[in-house]
Amino acid sequence: MERESDTKGQVHDRLPYVLSEARGQSTANFLTPGVDIIYLHQHASSTDRNARQRVVGAILPNFEAWLGRKHGSLTFRLTQVLTGHGCFGEYLCRIGREVTPRCHHCGEVRDSAQHTLEECPAWEPERHILVSYVGRDLSPPAVIAAMLEDSEAWRAVVSFCEVVMCKKEAAERDRERADPSRRRRHQGGADQRSDRSIQ
Repeated sequence: MERESDTKGQVHDRLPYVLSEARGQSTANFLTPGVDIIYLHQHASSTDRNARQRVVGAILPNFEAWLGRKHGSLTFRLTQVLTGHGCFGEYLCRIGREVTPRCHHCGEVRDSAQHTLEECPAWEPERHILVSYVGRDLSPPAVIAAMLEDSEAWRAVVSFCEVVMCKKEAAERDRERADPSRRRRHQGGADQRSDRSIQ
């Protein structure tokens, strides 16, 4: 059994190699299994310690398997759930888009990525399907381990993220239409949300 400090040392030793692979690659080629971890870390933002801890805590126990995987790619919405940067009350409150971190779908005091993945009753039908592929443990490390073990589990997690985040985003747009003062300020006036997979 490898000690956690040994694993952290191996990850630390491997990161310069992974980073050097990432430099100079186009966006389309950037998110290969060996370098998408860098994208996740960057998406988690250097100023958001919680998001970085969520990503690193989920992937670190499975780092070598993540780097060597033969299936699965990151999507925009999977990245939102892994990092906690998306239509979650906690995140929207932190960036000034919500007054409170509460969940608009169930009224829970704190809507986070984990609340969405594991607890919110609004997503029970989608969660029921997800659990049939990844098991009852929906902690980030357990979900990542299941995704890495089975391509069907990876697809089930991506499907959950796509369906649920689309619904959360639609509800957020409805709230913005109802209260125009909540709308984002965009350069060029266009809404820049992405529905594309990051390949």
